[in-house]
Amino acid sequence: MSEYRYQFKRYKSPSDRVTCPSCDHKRTFTPYIDTVTGELLPTEYGKCERRNNCGYELNPYQDGYAKMIWQQERGERPTDWKPKPIVRQPTPPPPKPVFIPNEVMQASLKAYHQNNFVKYLQTVFDASDVEQVTAHYQIGTSNRWEGSTVFWYIDLNANVRAGQVKCFDETGHTIKDVLADGETKSRTTWVHSLLQRKQPAPVWLTDYLNQENKVGCLFGEHLLKSEPAKVVCVVEAPKTAMIASLYFPNFIWLAVGALTYLTADRCKALEGRKVILWPDLNGYNLWKERADKLSAGRWKVSDFLEQVATDEERKSGLDLADYLPRFHYKDFQLGFPHQWNDPAPMGYVPKLAEHTAQSLELSAETIGPPMTENDLIKLWSG
Repeated sequence: MSEYRYQFKRYKSPSDRVTCPSCDHKRTFTPYIDTVTGELLPTEYGKCERRNNCGYELNPYQDGYAKMIWQQERGERPTDWKPKPIVRQPTPPPPKPVFIPNEVMQASLKAYHQNNFVKYLQTVFDASDVEQVTAHYQIGTSNRWEGSTVFWYIDLNANVRAGQVKCFDETGHTIKDVLADGETKSRTTWVHSLLQRKQPAPVWLTDYLNQENKVGCLFGEHLLKSEPAKVVCVVEAPKTAMIASLYFPNFIWLAVGALTYLTADRCKALEGRKVILWPDLNGYNLWKERADKLSAGRWKVSDFLEQVATDEERKSGLDLADYLPRFHYKDFQLGFPHQWNDPAPMGYVPKLAEHTAQSLELSAETIGPPMTENDLIKLWSG
């Protein structure tokens, strides 16, 4: 056992490390502890573990602190010791983000006749509308899997932040492969992961991979600048955003990418906008909690799916993209399905229509102009 009274505090958990007094990085500073009293020494004594970026260290035996305490405890007159001022490290500027070159995205904007997701959309929507929404969201085609799609994440300033690659089947659902252990893995990856396999790798890729935050924006975020007055609707999946945009063209539809990706960093472009969140089934409570924190309660969260879902649908975690194709999308451009009393269109589900009509207490005669923000909230919040 060490004979030294003042020792570094033993590291058992992240909380044992504290904020460095020099560089202000959290949980990087190992403080000294007085083994006799069990108390920590003043905050300046210890060392920063960021040796290359900070390197701050102050030893109580080297600057006279230990001797001064020893003299005080013996009743002797203390020396003229004075604490050394902390030399603070200048805060380095934040690293510049590295983006995927625009030409990489542009090279993927083709071969839509081979793109399974685009082909699925053509079975639900008119070809001209599919062409428009594909161009709107800058959808690409990948050769990672036959027929796979690239959802490009483009930020508010038109920078290409990331590209998610997915492979869908003819019904618009992500294909899953069965692994050797019986588990399944969806055919989903990222463009930067695919480029790592190329030899030689692109010169920009190393810097791109070394940054902590590669995505940092919403899918479809680039659409916000051109439509500053429109209400923004946020869903989980890019696929859902695109499908919903064809049903409700009076709104901007964006996606976060996954349930837990609703974060302050990804949603910073929504500041000052009117926002409605549309979580998938079983995600309402989490998004309601996060919406309250991110917007101080200003954002609305739709619980429509939670209200109408069957037990089986709840187990599957279905989303808006599973419900909307049950209706003919052009009916929604007038507000909502207007054929309540007429023969139902193909794929029409009376149970869903009944719920919607009752919640609005409207009849076919009262349906008017294109849907407003309040109409949408009423329609899908019940």
